[in-house]
Amino acid sequence: PISEDWVDGEGKPVGKDKVLLYTSCLYGFFDSSKHLFVYLYDILIDYGFSSNAYGNACLTYIDVEKDIVITLCIYVDDGTIQAADLYSGYYVICVLRSRGVCLEAEVYPRRFIGYRRTYYRDTMNENRIATALDIDEYKDKLLVKYARWRGQKRVLPSNHMISDREFERQTREWSKPIDPEKVKFARVFTGELMYGASKMMVAEASTVNLLARFQAKPIPLWFEFAQHLIQYIDHDIGKRQCIMFFPAKKESPLYPLVCGFSDASWKLTLLNRSLLGTAIQVGWDDQWATIRYGCSLTKVSGLSSTDTETYAASAVVTQLLLARNFGLHMGVATPYVPACDNAGTKRNAATGNKATLGYANYKLEHIYDSVNDGLIEPFEKIDGRANPADVTTKRSGNTKDVNWKIDKLLPCRDAAFHSRFKEFSADEVGHTLLMNDIDKICQEKFPELGTPPRRPEFLQKYGEEPFLEDDYDEEQEELRLAKLSRRRKRKRQRH
Repeated sequence: PISEDWVDGEGKPVGKDKVLLYTSCLYGFFDSSKHLFVYLYDILIDYGFSSNAYGNACLTYIDVEKDIVITLCIYVDDGTIQAADLYSGYYVICVLRSRGVCLEAEVYPRRFIGYRRTYYRDTMNENRIATALDIDEYKDKLLVKYARWRGQKRVLPSNHMISDREFERQTREWSKPIDPEKVKFARVFTGELMYGASKMMVAEASTVNLLARFQAKPIPLWFEFAQHLIQYIDHDIGKRQCIMFFPAKKESPLYPLVCGFSDASWKLTLLNRSLLGTAIQVGWDDQWATIRYGCSLTKVSGLSSTDTETYAASAVVTQLLLARNFGLHMGVATPYVPACDNAGTKRNAATGNKATLGYANYKLEHIYDSVNDGLIEPFEKIDGRANPADVTTKRSGNTKDVNWKIDKLLPCRDAAFHSRFKEFSADEVGHTLLMNDIDKICQEKFPELGTPPRRPEFLQKYGEEPFLEDDYDEEQEELRLAKLSRRRKRKRQRH
């Protein structure tokens, strides 16, 4: 039934004899994000932004007269605009506003990578906070939650004296019953650490992978590894490492190299499956930035070393091609160089020798064709000790080796790092730009866009006060989550 207080886009009451067709993006509807993306995309394209042929969500605007280049990625769920300066960010907001979009905004500091946002869930009469944390803040929360495990100093993320195969063997041979609450704990712990490993906890990736594979059967050894990992994080947290930072020198070329490193462990598990690791770096000479890394298990067993390395190489070639596609859209013609530490992989990539990889032809064809067509450079063979991707596949016993690779993979956010950024002034960040504020910015900074359209009547009052005021209270949120957890537990017990 149509409520008496429902209004249309102009703020006029909707009659009860009407049939409604939803075109707005209501949170939780399956097609909401798609509709919102198309709505914003059409506005930007119509204004003059160009879409990346390899990824529609990436758009570029170039104005030679104003000497500005804006690269914009539309993240519908987060509503985030990442710009090089305030001018570019304001410009995008005012372009949307000039076409009738009603919005609010908040400016975050340049080095701030976390945010909090309140989602209102009217149907359940409760609010939900969505939080993205700086990795150091996230580590701090992990250490507070698992404070009982802190204490001993660890210089490696796990006990390197116990191999993955031995860990798997002990887990498979364990026959005693396992408390369901421990299984639940293991799954929660694994999810929390996987989030960290997907951000900047590179050294922990292989250990988290091991814990994830056996989270459904957490034997005492599993908990020993989990405790060891927390102690390593406690010891390692002072480094304050970062990702995607390119400390280029003045004499560095305009377009740096893009290099992809791949590595694979050899017969890691009892089924002879291996762990694959990749790392993509951008840089020149001794100045490099890591822009992507990852690891995964092979999907087949019984592999030899060359085969596993070829599987890993195919993954890094895919990522290099993705980077190349976006680079081409921006007019960047720079070498994309794949590297491995296996001579057989380099040979197969150059010759297309598929005789020894009958089950993986498409993998090798993908690599060979990419090199043969000149999309990427020929494979480079490097020493395994110089391969950054090793960190994602090996729980090494050589502490210095691991630390050296992490130092090369991720620079630290020290005084020299911070000095390269010109931070926004305090009065420019930390407050919400209301609709009236945005209208004022549009008129003062970008009068050529025209006067912003009048907002519908039912939105007029939100020009002077936040539409979604953030009333987040961490203590209240913890109480709410605890209450919700008890409710779910009682519900499980009843069933």
